[in-house]
Amino acid sequence: MSDGQMLIFDLLENPEPIADVPAEWSLSRLIKHYQRFKSSEGLSPSFLASIQRHLRYFTDWLKKHRWNPDREKLSDMSTLLLSDYRLWLADNPNIGVSTANHYILHVRMLCKWAEDVHGLGPVRMGCIKPFSANRKAKSGHGRKQHRDAIGWDELEKLFRVADVVDTSLLLLGLNCGFGNMDIGTLKRSDVDLDAATVSHCRSKTGVQRDFYLWPQTVSVLRKYLKHYRGTPAHPQYADHLFIGKRGHPFCWERIDEDGKFKRSDAIKSRFIRLYEKASLKRPYGRGYYSLRHTFATLIGIDSHDLREVQAALGHKTISMQQCYRHDQKGKAIAAQKRIQTVFEQSSIPRIVSEKCG
Repeated sequence: MSDGQMLIFDLLENPEPIADVPAEWSLSRLIKHYQRFKSSEGLSPSFLASIQRHLRYFTDWLKKHRWNPDREKLSDMSTLLLSDYRLWLADNPNIGVSTANHYILHVRMLCKWAEDVHGLGPVRMGCIKPFSANRKAKSGHGRKQHRDAIGWDELEKLFRVADVVDTSLLLLGLNCGFGNMDIGTLKRSDVDLDAATVSHCRSKTGVQRDFYLWPQTVSVLRKYLKHYRGTPAHPQYADHLFIGKRGHPFCWERIDEDGKFKRSDAIKSRFIRLYEKASLKRPYGRGYYSLRHTFATLIGIDSHDLREVQAALGHKTISMQQCYRHDQKGKAIAAQKRIQTVFEQSSIPRIVSEKCG
C-alpha cells in the first residue's frame, strides 16, 4: 500500500472537523440560524413571519448603505451603523413610532440572542434604543391608520352591495369578531349549522372560543356552502370552510422549507373591492380586521366585566385568573346577545334575508 493510500485511509478514520464557528458566520447566516432557533420554540407563524419581515427590512437597508450582510459578520457592524439605522427610522415620514420600535426590537433581539447563545458581541444596545412613547420622538411619521369601529350606516351600505360570499364574511366579523386569519383557519368541522354554533381555536393565541350563530349567519353560510364554496385544490384544504375558486383558503400564511415567509389574503382584497362597489371612501388602514374592532366596541358597551370582552375576543390577558375560571363560554355568548339586539334593529337582517331568498 502506497503512502498516498495510507494517507487517504487515515483521513477516513480520523476526519478533520469542518470549521463552523458562529463568530465567522455572516450576518445573513446568523439570521437564518436565529430564525430556525425561534421556529423550534413553537412560536406562532405570525410572530415568525414578523421576525423574518423586520430583519429582511434591516438587511435590505444595510445593502443600500454598501454593507453586505452575506459577507460581513456581526462583529463588523459598528455602533455608528446601528445608530444610522435608528436615525433613518426616525426621519422616515412613512414609519410611525410604534412601527419603528418594532424594527428596532427585532434587531435588538437578534443581537441579544447572538450574545447569549453564541457569545458574540456584546453589541452596544444604547446606539439602537427604542423611541420613547412619552415624548415626540419622531415628527411627520405618516398617516394615522383608522382602526375605529365601522358605523351601522356604513355597514348597511356594505351589506347592500355584498354578494353571498362577502355577506358571509361580514356576518362572521360582526357575529363572532373573526379576523382575517380566523376566517383562513376556520374549518367546516368547527361549524355546526344545525345547532347554530361555532367552536374555533384562535390561531394567534391558541384560545378556544365558542359562539352561537345568528339565524342570518346560518342562512347565508348554508347558501355559501351549497353554491359558492370552491373545490379544494389539495387534500389538506378539504376541511377549510372558505375556499376560493382556485381551490385555496381565503387567507393563509406559512414558512416554506427555505425559511421564506409566504402569505395570501384574499379577504383583504375582497373588502377593498367591496368599499369601491359601495362607492364609499375607505379610510386609510381600514380593512376586514376593522370588523373585529367593531365587534369589540359593541360588546364593550354596557359591559361591566372586562373578562367578558376578553373571552369573546380570544385574548390571553387580562391576567392568569382565566386559568382558574371556566365561564368564558357564557360570557362570550352574553356579549354576542347585546350585539344581536342592535343588529336586529338595523335593516341588515332584511337585506341578508333577500340575498338568501
